[in-house]
Amino acid sequence: MRKARRLTQVELAERAGITQGTLSGIEQGNWGRSWDTFDNLATALGVRPATLLDFEGERPAVDDHVEALIARMPKDATVLEDRMRLLLRTLLEGE
Repeated sequence: MRKARRLTQVELAERAGITQGTLSGIEQGNWGRSWDTFDNLATALGVRPATLLDFEGERPAVDDHVEALIARMPKDATVLEDRMRLLLRTLLEGE
């Protein structure tokens, strides 16, 4: 998506408020980042967060990513609730 928009890693990282190294890691599949980073990347690319999860038919990869994201979710119920509200609100607002 970044390349389709003709953005360098540095440009997208600056727009998303992250480092180029963090973006590089994300692009290589090393997620381990916060939901805020995920939301910032979607905003910087001008898409809904759900769009970033569209792996075009790579179902095993999607399942792996879902499990990895679930494993990294906050254990504190209040924090989790707040993040889920933000995610759902963002998803429902559309592009």
